[in-house]
Amino acid sequence: LLASVLLGAMIWAIARGGRVAVGWLEGVRDRIAGRAALGDWREFLARLAAGTMRLVQWLVLVVRGSAWLRFVLASFVATAPLSDNLGEWLWSKAAWVGEGLLGAIPGLVSIVIVVVVTRAIVDVLGYVFDAVQQGRLRLPMLHQETTAATRRIVTLLAWGFGIAVAYPYLPGSSSDAFKGLSVLFGLMLTLGSTGVVTQAMSGLVVVYSRALRKGDFVQVNGVEGVV
Repeated sequence: LLASVLLGAMIWAIARGGRVAVGWLEGVRDRIAGRAALGDWREFLARLAAGTMRLVQWLVLVVRGSAWLRFVLASFVATAPLSDNLGEWLWSKAAWVGEGLLGAIPGLVSIVIVVVVTRAIVDVLGYVFDAVQQGRLRLPMLHQETTAATRRIVTLLAWGFGIAVAYPYLPGSSSDAFKGLSVLFGLMLTLGSTGVVTQAMSGLVVVYSRALRKGDFVQVNGVEGVV
């Protein structure tokens, strides 16, 4: 009974302290978002800290609850073996999670390296395309009118290649569940993107044929206007 009362008091204190801490972090996040530019890294850190605080709060509650359950079961002769088995099971699961996290570190480091290299390549290509679009650089087969579309396509291909390289390093990427989800996602994307691909190809034909230029007067389906 005393352990149950103590558990209730701890749950109340943890929940109240967690609400206060999360509320303070959300206030900091809102103040940063109000005076900072869009995508400021400090706002991202504040959001991450608030989410981490909620996760830590639930982990502490789970640990306290399991400790209370083990203590109550160990207090009676009939349920004492259940307490020992529960402790061994919890320790085995904790060790399994710890081994999984340690084993995933090299793969996560490889993913970070791939993302950083891909981002650097995209930045360099963006600088080249900006120079072409502004007329400071001339390259064969690349025109100012098609630079924006070409930049989007090359950026998409670069990130697609980076994701393909980083995919095998994802934790659990070789499991059957992950493979099944990948097949399902690919099937949904294939069935749902038919119209999008058709529109995209039509747009690419218009862009790369350079049939339209900024300032041209055109008539489309009886509607007249300036590009």
